[in-house]
Amino acid sequence: AALDAGVPVVGVPAEGIRVAARSPEIRRRTNDGELCIASPYAPTMRFTAGTAMGRNKIVYALAEVTLVVCSDSGSGGTWEGAREAMRRSYGRVAVWTGGGAGPGNAKLVELGGVAVSDVGELVKVEAVEAAPTPLRPPSLFD
Repeated sequence: AALDAGVPVVGVPAEGIRVAARSPEIRRRTNDGELCIASPYAPTMRFTAGTAMGRNKIVYALAEVTLVVCSDSGSGGTWEGAREAMRRSYGRVAVWTGGGAGPGNAKLVELGGVAVSDVGELVKVEAVEAAPTPLRPPSLFD
């Protein structure tokens, strides 16, 4: 959606850059300067659940605010990523509470996510004070 709106985007795939670049659209958007792809994985590394979880840490850490649109409750990559981001103060976590919200979204709000029911509210989330930084910053590999 950000690309279609003309906003430059940094993409962090859960796979290597060569694998992600197999998509003609990704190649075109990268060549046009609309998209930058950054991956911590070897260029030919394929997607796994583990690479997705590792990628999530980077996505949360790069963002001022990350919007969780649809999460299961108590399990799944989106749930675990949001919980870890809140626990480790990787950035602000906004949680969609409007139409189509996932079954775990309300629980994520209870656990510290900022409720958002209108896209315009995302601007306000940036003003919300971030969770305190732990005394010892966690490693991305903890």
